[in-house]
Amino acid sequence: MSFYAKAYAVRALPLSVVALVVLAQHRWPVLVPLLVVLGLAQAGDSALGARRRNTGMAIGAAAGAVIHLASAWWAATR
Repeated sequence: MSFYAKAYAVRALPLSVVALVVLAQHRWPVLVPLLVVLGLAQAGDSALGARRRNTGMAIGAAAGAVIHLASAWWAATR
């Protein structure tokens, strides 16, 4: 298993499970802060990928960060 896969499994997968539970239970007030945490975790993965010169990790995680943070902004403004 690659470093990126291990880093992703440790951070993003458990947080994604929490996000799915929040969505399934319709706990909307929790959604925005959770999306921010998810985005920051992805930003951290992207920085780690850049530091390790792992282009796929840096770009993929950056895309995830943008999606999560944009979703948080969208949900907060609706």
